[in-house]
Amino acid sequence: MSGLRRLVFSRGGSTHAFLVSGKCILTLHTDAINLHALGPLEVERASDVEFDNETQLWKGVIRHKFRTPGHHYEYSASTRQEVLDWEKQYFDYDYKPQEPA
Repeated sequence: MSGLRRLVFSRGGSTHAFLVSGKCILTLHTDAINLHALGPLEVERASDVEFDNETQLWKGVIRHKFRTPGHHYEYSASTRQEVLDWEKQYFDYDYKPQEPA
């Protein structure tokens, strides 16, 4: 990830991480800051979180373009919040993948 800078800020007890490269900012959506103040936006979905009727679990999938080698890019759990927490951890650029047991 050379040429990329990591920007972190806290607001209202929450920490938000952004990956910055030139004019591009990679982050999970948050209303904590007004990104429109930076200028015109181009938004692209990086992941999907949906309920799987067949397995009766919530499932998160990182879209191919945003996958990081060495990280799991699919996750299922009984609660949506657990999948959202996994998604946030995935896009936390300090995250280090676990070694297989």
